[in-house]
Amino acid sequence: MQSPVRLGLILMTICIVAAGLLAFTNAKTGPIIAQNEQQQLETALRELLPEAETFEPDEEEDKVFYRGRRGEAEVGIVAVFSQTGFGGLMKLALGVNKDGEVTGFQILQHAETPGLGAKITEEEFICQFVGKSANDDFILGQDIQGISGATISSESVTDCVKTLAAEIRDKYDLGSNG
Repeated sequence: MQSPVRLGLILMTICIVAAGLLAFTNAKTGPIIAQNEQQQLETALRELLPEAETFEPDEEEDKVFYRGRRGEAEVGIVAVFSQTGFGGLMKLALGVNKDGEVTGFQILQHAETPGLGAKITEEEFICQFVGKSANDDFILGQDIQGISGATISSESVTDCVKTLAAEIRDKYDLGSNG
């Protein structure tokens, strides 16, 4: 029979080696993950506000507003923010042009149920928001068709887009005429 001290030392050695390997892996993959996330963000910004040449970040507590510019003229805003869905926290991006119209909407990350709530990422659902004014009602079941079996996810996204589009409109004085 082995002594408890020897078993403890063996277990401690295994833990130290495992922790070292995890730290090494994190150090090697961390920058790659960060670079991929930055590329995903840049792609989303360009897709959501294609007329913009440059983007200037304007950070707040829980969201970042990117002012899209073409030359000196501001052409719109893209907001990147988090929202709670059925499966947990989602990271979303919303584009609004200078007329206060939604130019696009993307779900950058989510943990919604595959086959149900994950349908919020499908083009059929997302395209319903494009072209809507920040002044529109965004009522689920009337203006926006929800996803059957994913009511919480659909409501969460719809309410969030409505609220944020209005916030962008008011904060940046977009589409004041509408």
